[in-house]
Amino acid sequence: MSWNLLFSPAGAWTGVALAAALAVGFALGVYLARRGGVFGFGEPAAPDDAERLVHGLYRWTMAMAGDVEHSREQLEAIVRHAENGEPTRVIVDMMAQMIEANRQMQSRLSVAEDALSRQAVRISGYLNEARTDALTGLANRRQFDEELAKRQAEWQRYGTPFGLALIDIDHFKQFNDQHGHQTGDEVLRTVARVLCTTFRETDLLARYGGEEFAVLLTSTNLADAQHATERARQAVEQNVIHYNDQSLRVTVSCGLAEPIYGEAKTDLVERADTALYTSKDDGRNCAHFHDGKCCIRLGGGELHLATPAGDSTASGRRRNDDLASVCDALRQRLAELTHSDD
Repeated sequence: MSWNLLFSPAGAWTGVALAAALAVGFALGVYLARRGGVFGFGEPAAPDDAERLVHGLYRWTMAMAGDVEHSREQLEAIVRHAENGEPTRVIVDMMAQMIEANRQMQSRLSVAEDALSRQAVRISGYLNEARTDALTGLANRRQFDEELAKRQAEWQRYGTPFGLALIDIDHFKQFNDQHGHQTGDEVLRTVARVLCTTFRETDLLARYGGEEFAVLLTSTNLADAQHATERARQAVEQNVIHYNDQSLRVTVSCGLAEPIYGEAKTDLVERADTALYTSKDDGRNCAHFHDGKCCIRLGGGELHLATPAGDSTASGRRRNDDLASVCDALRQRLAELTHSDD
């Protein structure tokens, strides 16, 4: 036997794998410990399993750490014996013991790695369930809020453009009352599928709540965001829902907004919501864009002003006309007062 037995490929593999296992185990353990509610989004998902996972990861990490410490102590003892001129036989025996311990540790590590892999799959499943709407399979409100915060941070730091579209199924409550909640659930699932086929894979589509959906249109300019929103509205309108021998149609109203420098983070959602309700007030089954000053109706390849735009030519003419009317009224009132004094 020789010194390079301690640093054989098997030994090197064990060290690398051990370090990886310790890192993964410790990271997962700390993550789960710090976020005790990670399995508790909405309805708690197997809290007993969560506790067992945390304790199991802790035990594996501590056991591997103990093996590493024992190997370090053995290696230091061998070095001391070699420096003190101990007989070769003593050193060789100690090396043999260390190599055997190393092999046993490698075996235990392989078992622990397999168990860690299985548990990681389960953890991933729990996390996915916690961030997914059970009915539609879309991202849920929690995931949407997290992604919106990321998009806003990227926009503020790098100027990466994005848009927010809110989409609401028209007359959904009446639809539920007329056709039943199971049919209503099928409508939600179908609309979700239609929207998924309309928007890009890079866009985040979420169920925002009830019959309302939210879309984060990532890295897209204003014109493309407007066209995508209007295209989604048309796709839902043209889709026929076949369920329980019924052929049903629904429409959606949409509101779109883009971030504006200097506004609060909540202002973006509020503007998209205002645009959505402008679509509702405008007869439903339409889409509006809020530019920070007014809501603009989308559709037909043209933009139609729903309210006066502050910097448009038409708006300027309207403001001038209004100002002229006010001035005329003031002059008339002043003349009346002058005549009365006479």
